[in-house]
Amino acid sequence: MIKDIMESNKTVTPNTREISILKEYFPSCFDKDGNFNIENFKKHLSDKVNITDESYELQFLGKNYARMISSLDTTTVIIPDKKHNSKPENSKSQNIYITGDNLDGLKHLLKSYREQIKCIYIDPPYNTGSDRFLYSDNFNFTAEELSDKLSISEEKAKHIIDITKRGSSSHAAWLMFMYPRLILARDLLSYDGVIFISIDDNEQADLKLICDDIFDESNYINTICIKAKASSGASGGGEDQRLKKNYETIFWYARKKDKLNFEPPVEKTLLTDYIQQHKENKIGFYYTRILTDAGTSTETAVLNKGTDEEIHIFTHEGYKFSSISEVCKLENISPEEAYKKYFNQIFMVTNAQTSILKKVNDTINSKGKLVSYKYIPKTGKSRGKEETKFIWNETLVVWLRDSSYIEGSNIIKTEKIGTLWDNISWGRLDIEGDMPYKNGKKPTALIRQLMNMVVSNGDIVVDFFSGSASTAHACMLESVNGKNIHSISIQIPENLDESIKKASGDKKQELEKIIDILDKAGRKHSLDEIGQERLVRAAKQIKDKNPSTDADLGFLHFTLAEPNAETLDKLEKFVPESGFTLLNNILQDFGVETVLTTWLVRDGYGFTAKFETVDFNGYSAYLMDKHLYLINPELSDQAITAIVEKYHNDNSFNPTNIVLFGYSFLWTEIDSLKTNLSGMRYSENKLHINFDIRY
Repeated sequence: MIKDIMESNKTVTPNTREISILKEYFPSCFDKDGNFNIENFKKHLSDKVNITDESYELQFLGKNYARMISSLDTTTVIIPDKKHNSKPENSKSQNIYITGDNLDGLKHLLKSYREQIKCIYIDPPYNTGSDRFLYSDNFNFTAEELSDKLSISEEKAKHIIDITKRGSSSHAAWLMFMYPRLILARDLLSYDGVIFISIDDNEQADLKLICDDIFDESNYINTICIKAKASSGASGGGEDQRLKKNYETIFWYARKKDKLNFEPPVEKTLLTDYIQQHKENKIGFYYTRILTDAGTSTETAVLNKGTDEEIHIFTHEGYKFSSISEVCKLENISPEEAYKKYFNQIFMVTNAQTSILKKVNDTINSKGKLVSYKYIPKTGKSRGKEETKFIWNETLVVWLRDSSYIEGSNIIKTEKIGTLWDNISWGRLDIEGDMPYKNGKKPTALIRQLMNMVVSNGDIVVDFFSGSASTAHACMLESVNGKNIHSISIQIPENLDESIKKASGDKKQELEKIIDILDKAGRKHSLDEIGQERLVRAAKQIKDKNPSTDADLGFLHFTLAEPNAETLDKLEKFVPESGFTLLNNILQDFGVETVLTTWLVRDGYGFTAKFETVDFNGYSAYLMDKHLYLINPELSDQAITAIVEKYHNDNSFNPTNIVLFGYSFLWTEIDSLKTNLSGMRYSENKLHINFDIRY
C-alpha cells in the first residue's frame, strides 16, 4: 500500500506519464532496453502530422518539477468519517467532501473517476499578496536527487527546493503550484467535459499560458468577465489605483472541444420575470402607434423607466382594445372624453429606450385581462377636433403593480448569451441564518449559471478549491430544481486560529464570527469545517422549503492523511518472512475501514462503493465485484477451507482478484491460500485468480 507506492515513486521522472503512454501506443519505438527511437516515431507520424522544429511554449523555473510532482503517486490514505457517513441523510449520498491537500485528492480521484467528470469549477488563490498564498510541499528531495531527476544543475535544483520549503508567492511558485493540479484536472474530465477557472489580472496571463499548454489552445472556448460585487476594490498585487477594479475573469476550456454536445447558451427574458423583478420600481412597458396625416403609421415597442416624463394611464377592464380609437367607437366618445373618463394612474418615466419587442403587446392583449392606455396629443397640449383627427399618439401601457394577469410562457426576448455577465447577485448570505460568506467566495448564482451551460442530469461536478462549498451548494440547488447533479469537493483544513492572528479589521471580525459558529456546531476551527457546516445548513433550508423533494442533499466525508513517522518506520523495517507480522500493529495504525476505503478507490470503485462483508468460518473478508479483500489478521486453515468451498459451491461468487494486506499475514498463511486455490483454473468454473499482496 504505502511502501509499494514509496518504492515506485523513486523511479518517477518529469516524463514518466508521457513515456508510459508512448509505450502503450507505440511499443515498436522502444528497444529492449527501453530506449526511445525518435526517428522511428517520426516515421509513424510523417503522413499525418507536419513536423517542425519551430515552437512556442511556456517555460518557467520548476516546470519539470511540477510535471514530475503530477506523476508521483500519493502516499496518503483515505479515512472515512464513520459517524457522519452513517447518518440516514448521508449514507446513500453520491456527493463527496474530501478534507486534505487537493494534489493528493486529485490523485486519488483519478484512480476511480478518470475521464468521468463533466464539469470542474475552481476559484484558486489569485496570488495577490492579500490571499496568503505561499507555495510549499512535503516532498523531500536533495539537490543532488533533483538535479539528476530533472537533468538540471544543482544550483537550479537548490533554487526550486528553496521555493518549496521556505514558502514563496512569486509567479514561478504560483505556476509550480497550479501546473500539476491542472494536469490532473484535465485527466479527470470526460471528452465532452469542461473546466471553468476564476482568476484576476495578477495571474491571468500566466494562467492562460499554462491552460493553453495543458489543455491545448485549440480547446479554449471563451473568457467570461463577471461584474464584481459592489464592495470590490483593488485586488492587491501592486495594481494601479487610478481605476477601480470592478470585474473578474473566468477562463473556459474543454477537454475536447470537438466533442462538446450542447446548444449555444441563450439568454431568455420572460415578461413575468421582468415584471416581478421591477414592479416595485414603477417600470412600465408601453406600445406606441404614431399616426400621421399621410395615413401611414410607425410602430415601436419601448421600455420606459425613471422620473423624467409624466405618463397618464387609464384602464378599461373587460375589453380587448388594439387602440384608443376602439374605446371612442365603443362608447361614441372623443379621445379627450375617453382620457378623462378612464384616467387611472400617474407615474414617471424617462425618454423611451429601445427595445422591448412588440410581443409584449401581443402577449398581454391576447389574454384580454387588463389593457391600459395613455392618450397625450403630440405637442403635449390640448388640440382641437380637426387637429386630433389627423395627428395624435396612441400608447398601450402595462401597469406593473400586479403581474397576476400574465399567464403561460411569454418570452419577450431571446438572444445568445454574452461574455460580460453583469447580472450576478453578490448577496452577503447564500443561506439563511448566521453563516457568513468567506471573503472572495463566489455566489451560487454564478456557479449555477456556468453549470447550466454544460451540465446534464446525472453529471458530476468537481471543485478542488472548495472554500466554503459554494459549488456543492449550487449542485444541491440544481438537483432540487430537477437535475440530479453530484458534487465532489476538496478543501485543505486551513487553520483558522492561525489565520485570525494575522487578520485585522473586517476580516478579523468575520473570522471571529465564523469561529463562534463552528464552536456552537461542535466543529474544529478549520476552513473545511466551514464548508461542511454550510452544506448541512443548506440541506436543511432546502428541505424545509421543499419537504417532498427526493434530491440528494447529503454528502459523504473523507479525510486524507499521511502515515506518521512511527508507522513509516514500521513499514521500512517490515520483512514478511521474519515472523514479525503478528507483532507489528500496522493494521491498528491505519484501521480496517481506512485500508479498505483506500483500496476501493485505488481499484476504481470510487468513494461511494458499497461492499459486502463475507464471513468465512469466523474470518471477515470484503467483497466488491471482482475483488476479494483480506485485511484482518489470523487467516486460519478453517477460513481458507471456507473460501475454497465458497468458490466451488456458489456460482455467483467469482472474484478473480484476491487482495491481501501483507502486514497482517505470515508468509505461510499466504502460501497456503495460494496452494488451496491454485486448482480453480482446472475446476468447473475455470477461474484464474490473481493474488495481489500489498505493503
